[in-house]
Amino acid sequence: MKLHKSILTVTVAIAALLSMSCIELVSSLNPWFDIEEAVVDGPRLEGAWCLDEEDGGCSRDERMKFVRGPGNSWNVLVGGKVRHRVWVGEIEGMRYLDWMFLCEPSRNAEEDDCLSLDLGLGRHLLTQVTLLEEDRIELRLLDGETFEHLLSHRAEPLEYARTKDGLVVVEDSVTLGELLSQQGRRLDLWYEETMVLTRARAGRKSR
Repeated sequence: MKLHKSILTVTVAIAALLSMSCIELVSSLNPWFDIEEAVVDGPRLEGAWCLDEEDGGCSRDERMKFVRGPGNSWNVLVGGKVRHRVWVGEIEGMRYLDWMFLCEPSRNAEEDDCLSLDLGLGRHLLTQVTLLEEDRIELRLLDGETFEHLLSHRAEPLEYARTKDGLVVVEDSVTLGELLSQQGRRLDLWYEETMVLTRARAGRKSR
């Protein structure tokens, strides 16, 4: 699926995360690494974050709030609803965030937006962490074209498919983790454009 820079609904946090110039999504049916061995980053992730707001000035409805989840995970809430479960992995000195798409059904009369997600429920999206500071996180997404070439031209090609959502990898987490260990540092494997999360500042109300 091609996404172009546009105003995307903020009820799905990752949709905002992907509101950059034309990209192709690469997702997986399984976590991108062993989530049982995931790293829990404490105060650097915990709290509310804004996307593409250098001063942390997004409204409360747009904030991505990281709170501790089960095991070694973080839950990400937007508008008070759980939208993602995130794991932090460290492989060969590089850090990655695995974003699992969730959707908390509405408890009121309003319609659920679970069916309008950019990716299917339970799908995993990978981002490489290029900067992780107390008040700033910088992330990159996999380059779909380069990644597909890598998958199909290996000595033992990895299994993937194309759907309306983009490229979907169906390999197990052990295999994907080994791939990141071998190839994760390749600069051409990631989009050059960096997505920036800044810690939200207090005081701004919902729009």
